[in-house]
Amino acid sequence: MSNAKTINPKYTWDLRDIYLDFNQFDKDFEEVKKLANQIPYYKGRLNNKADILNECKLSSVISRKLDKLALYLNLKKEQNGADIETLEKMQEFEIWATEYSALAAFVTVELSKLEDEFIDKLIADPEFSNFDRELMELKEDKKHILDQKSEEMITKMQSFANFSEIYSKLDDIELKFGCIKLDNGDEVQITQDNFGLYMSNPSQEVRKNAFNILHEGFKNFNLTISENFISFLKYKDVMAEFRNFKSSIDGALYSSKVDRKVIDKLILHVNNHLNDFYNYTKVLKTATKTKKLYNSDMYAPAVEGLSTTYEYEQGVELVKSSLKPLGENYTQILNTLLNNRSIDVFPAQNKGGGGFSTCCYDVHPYILLSFNGSFREVSTLAHELGHSIHSVYSCKNQVYEKADYEIFVAEIASTVNEILLFKYMEQNAKNEKERKYHIANFLSNFYATVFRQTMFSEFELYVHSSINKKEPLSYAKINDFYGDLQKKYFGTGVELCENAKYEWSRIPHFYRPFYVFKYATGFISACSIVKNILDRGQEYVDNCYIKFLSAGCSEDPLEILKLAEVDILDEKTYDNAFKLYNEYVKEFDRLNKKK
Repeated sequence: MSNAKTINPKYTWDLRDIYLDFNQFDKDFEEVKKLANQIPYYKGRLNNKADILNECKLSSVISRKLDKLALYLNLKKEQNGADIETLEKMQEFEIWATEYSALAAFVTVELSKLEDEFIDKLIADPEFSNFDRELMELKEDKKHILDQKSEEMITKMQSFANFSEIYSKLDDIELKFGCIKLDNGDEVQITQDNFGLYMSNPSQEVRKNAFNILHEGFKNFNLTISENFISFLKYKDVMAEFRNFKSSIDGALYSSKVDRKVIDKLILHVNNHLNDFYNYTKVLKTATKTKKLYNSDMYAPAVEGLSTTYEYEQGVELVKSSLKPLGENYTQILNTLLNNRSIDVFPAQNKGGGGFSTCCYDVHPYILLSFNGSFREVSTLAHELGHSIHSVYSCKNQVYEKADYEIFVAEIASTVNEILLFKYMEQNAKNEKERKYHIANFLSNFYATVFRQTMFSEFELYVHSSINKKEPLSYAKINDFYGDLQKKYFGTGVELCENAKYEWSRIPHFYRPFYVFKYATGFISACSIVKNILDRGQEYVDNCYIKFLSAGCSEDPLEILKLAEVDILDEKTYDNAFKLYNEYVKEFDRLNKKK
């Protein structure tokens, strides 16, 4: 892994677009503190239009500045998770943010006491146009808002319930893994960053060993990770109870503005199509020429003698070409992000792992990659750019208060980009061998995003329900349930690796309850959107898709999705996705049998 100082700066973030340095950060921080001192003035006054409006405007200004401060700190930490100055600044910021939340706790409490009729008048008032969505939500939130003392106590409890941060420290920095031998005799250490590369190694033995070595590392900390996770589940359940939700499941879905029937329908349809996946694993077994197919073979190269590594610049050009159907304006935004040091590209010591896109209203998005040359990382670049450009459109077309789109729609634009990249690669393949390679990538991506994330969602339902029902939950029960779930999803045609049942413990998204199912619904929705983009061209892009990207949180997420002419509760949406999947499974099988 490279030292960050040895990487060309053009492949790293330029955070000066946020703040030049910590001195400028501190000045903004002090300004926010002064603004926050004005909040107590409104205590006991939030019962008339003028004071409510002024408080809404003040809180919005503070929130907007806090977003910028938090973005800077988080990105500095991702650059170097061991940097003492950043960690101390972050702790100082978090302590103050907790105090501010307690200071402002009365606002929500007082507003929740307003009569619905009065709130409706505010919603209809043009002066409250920026805040009408918040006021609509306030009416629904009333039963989940507590008295001021309770709100203050919950805020303080949240400040030290850092279960996710504890896991992250172990996962990103302290957890180390063993070594494996490659077929050429070289010995390499497995890391979180290179794991994906070895999971697509041509050698089944390398893939299997890499899988077992990585998960052995998590197995060695299984008790610690399990106890931290179980404590997290208990905490979420108690918080849900405090807020008058039946369970943490209901609380999480409510906060996402998604009905439980969405996740239930997803699980139902995916389970109904498990035979389609079993059929694919049979074809994959033949394509990989293995006597036994293991779960570590899901990303195995299905084509021999074809290079699967790319220089970063090659990946950039492929992504740019694949996204041309989204139009000139989209392309302009894309080029800006690719050329203004918005992307931190390569793994580095103490740098955060994985990939993400993040931004705030007043600063362009930033993308983190762990680019290792695999096509999967090229696809990740397209994926994260989808998030970023979604944010650009939302911030440009919505006021601050309505720009932050809900998580449910967040995974759609990113997946649209991934599928467009696949379509481009398949259609522009030089020969059938190359085409087969990209179809294989698409099918493995469908597995990873639809079948796998739905399996994760079933796992979440089990662990959260167990805590809610006061059923004893131990590391052994969690491991065993996850192992049984894998058996159901993989079927009898796939054998599980020795350490497969510990895989759950390396999934950081489980500390963001019921996030993962949105990857699956996002992919399923994206299949319909891509079909429309390619079939209907610029007319659909301009009149439907860009409107979807530009909507922010101005409506409920399912309604926003309908702007792209997709209804996630309509069976046709699922039919479109699985029809596409099965067509490519058949084509993959045909190409595999062709000599």
